[in-house]
Order: sequence, then structure tokens, then C-alpha cells
Amino acid sequence: EPLDALLASNPCYTVGQLKIDGNTLKACGLQGAAIGDMLERLLQAVMDDFCENTPDALLEAVKRLS
Repeated sequence: EPLDALLASNPCYTVGQLKIDGNTLKACGLQGAAIGDMLERLLQAVMDDFCENTPDALLEAVKRLS
């Protein structure tokens, strides 16, 4: 049952599971390697429970981390 609870919480363990992507970051003004770097930082923030994996929360995190 703990595994069921974990899966039901919709965990995020890869950049591809983030609710924003590189195109969103590009629209925010990031370019090149900075996009990948920010996606990795966002993933870490989500995994560490510093940020929810929602578009609004991730965009706020981009502002804080930039």
C-alpha cells in the first residue's frame, strides 16, 4: 500500500515529468544550456519538496532561481 500511495501522488523523477518544458523556459527568456540547467534545478526543487510540480509553481521557481 505505501507504493500505491506513492504512485497516486504522481511523483516526478525526471525532467520529462515536469509540468513545464524547455519551450516554456525559452519563452521566459532562457537560452541554450541555461534551459537544461534550469530544468535540472526545477527537478531538484520538486524532488526536495521546495516546489510543487505545477506550471504556476514552476514558473514562480524560475523567477526565484534566475
